[in-house]
Amino acid sequence: MAHDIDALLRHEELSLVPASGRYDEPAVRAHLQALDGAWNDPARPQVFLLFRGAGERDAYLPTHVASTATEYSYPIVPVIEVRPDQVYVNLFAGEAYEAVTRPLLEWLLALQSFDLA
Repeated sequence: MAHDIDALLRHEELSLVPASGRYDEPAVRAHLQALDGAWNDPARPQVFLLFRGAGERDAYLPTHVASTATEYSYPIVPVIEVRPDQVYVNLFAGEAYEAVTRPLLEWLLALQSFDLA
């Protein structure tokens, strides 16, 4: 199913579920880890925060309070959760982060067909 990226970006959150079968979770993780400004929470390895570059990320990290499995606090940036059955994308940070979220959504939707849950 083809998706309108502009329409997707107007959502505050998306749950992308593979249209059939499983998605390539290792490829998604590798792609996220390679993004400039991405940070993977070591206490919650399924979570990636997307900053607008390494400088913004590096300014945040000294202020980060370590997460636990059940308690965490993140800045207002896109939050991506790589779950076994879906990719959850929190877009609450809005238009200010479209330069990082748009290419990610385009890459994910080119990887394979996803439905919105």
